[in-house]
Amino acid sequence: MTPPVAARATQSAASLHDRLKDPSLLRDRCYIDGAWVGTPEFAVNNPATGNELIKIPQLSADDATKAVEAAQRAFPAWAKLTAKQRSNILRKWFDLIIANREDSR
Repeated sequence: MTPPVAARATQSAASLHDRLKDPSLLRDRCYIDGAWVGTPEFAVNNPATGNELIKIPQLSADDATKAVEAAQRAFPAWAKLTAKQRSNILRKWFDLIIANREDSR
């Protein structure tokens, strides 16, 4: 059920961080090679309202290269898992998304 217009307007004015049940899940950094990196500086806005949702880092080409290299190093371990093991990991991720789906509205 869609909330009334006044409730939606109030909700959209609140920051994304304030609207989440578990605000610790919202990250304003990028996860590269086991570390959260970057300084939040680039605003991401809701296109319907223009309200700022969050600031994220604007990373360099070097940071992108580091991310790709880290992914390449991680891939062999992922590839060694059986399809069943990989599907279990993805299912847990899906279950977490479903458990927190109210945060996406």
